[in-house]
Amino acid sequence: GSGAEGAATALFPHASASRQPWLPFTPRDAEREELLRFAGWLMAQALCNRAPLQVELPLLVFRCLLSPQPPEPTIALLEEFDPAAALSARAIDGMSASNFSEMLALEELPLTTSK
Repeated sequence: GSGAEGAATALFPHASASRQPWLPFTPRDAEREELLRFAGWLMAQALCNRAPLQVELPLLVFRCLLSPQPPEPTIALLEEFDPAAALSARAIDGMSASNFSEMLALEELPLTTSK
């Protein structure tokens, strides 16, 4: 396609605060899933064949790969990757129910969204 329909999000865009690549916050679809699976296969092939790839991955990926158990998703873990996002998450967690509802309305999010 051309124009807006042909526009694509980077497979691993950089998160501004952490300056590390990360998965995009876009709806999942079959094409993106296929691209991510291919990227994983390509990285595994490069590793098995000792071929360097010029791919920058966040340190959190290595922690997940090298841990016997994947780390629990916590705000403290988020803070290691993206301190600004963790600060925002803490601020949201500390909001009163009425302020949180007002924020949801302002952001046009479903009122059933939880903290």
